[in-house]
Amino acid sequence: MNYFTKCSIINTSTYIWLHEDENIKLDTLAKRANLSSSHFRRLFHQYSGESLHTHLSRIRLEHAAVWLKYTSLPIIDIATIIGFSSREGFSRAFKAHFHYSPKFYRARVKEKTEIPMPTDRYGTLVPSIKIIKTSSVKVAFLRQFGDYFKVPFTWKRLGELAEKKSFLHSADCCIGVNYDDPEITKSKYLRYDACIPIPEEIDFSLDDNGLCIQTLPGGWFAEVSFEGTAFEEEALWNYLTLLWLPKSGYSLSDFRCLSIYPIKLIPSSWLDASKLLTKRYKATLRIPIQK
Repeated sequence: MNYFTKCSIINTSTYIWLHEDENIKLDTLAKRANLSSSHFRRLFHQYSGESLHTHLSRIRLEHAAVWLKYTSLPIIDIATIIGFSSREGFSRAFKAHFHYSPKFYRARVKEKTEIPMPTDRYGTLVPSIKIIKTSSVKVAFLRQFGDYFKVPFTWKRLGELAEKKSFLHSADCCIGVNYDDPEITKSKYLRYDACIPIPEEIDFSLDDNGLCIQTLPGGWFAEVSFEGTAFEEEALWNYLTLLWLPKSGYSLSDFRCLSIYPIKLIPSSWLDASKLLTKRYKATLRIPIQK
């Protein structure tokens, strides 16, 4: 799969993720990727490991699980959001995928989920949360599938490619995009984009290293500054989504979680990458919100 085709498939996958509530047609996706329908279907399966139909169904049901976990929306509203015309049809599909009815799943998840208060080196941390509006940003990125513990090594690889293309040191930050909740999505399907902002005029020619370009959409975000380890960052995400958000008057506008790091955090060696999970660092965390 050449550079342009791979990037088209990746960006089409992101489009599906952001528009799963719409009646997405194969022809529409193929047109976005500048491919024939049959060629797109084959390459999408090669890229994702799933047929388009299976992928769409899984994404919709996983998003339903996110709504059940992180909101108090009525089940019929969640069914409608992800494209089901009846609560009964949604419940059957959800139970077939997760082995629980939506009602039981919501009760079970809320009962099991522990939400420790985030901490810093001085003890319990009460985060200062700001509401901001951001503009879209063009980024070069690598997409990782699989366990999030592999993320530091994806950052190392991105740093090497950015160095070769001479845009690593022109950026003042890097951006991590988490698309999936590991308690909902199976490990092999977890997606993470390691991104570096680039000037609008930069473009790539053929490239067989997986480096692609996308535009991260702007919008309204809840933002909090952070200093700590990766495990403490996870605790802060849980606080934001499970404690702060339900009481804030806002709801999630989509399910991306953005972490903005100093550019110097990108590891330059395998040893540095292996230490990143326990290293202390500074970051800015953002969740997309709406009223």
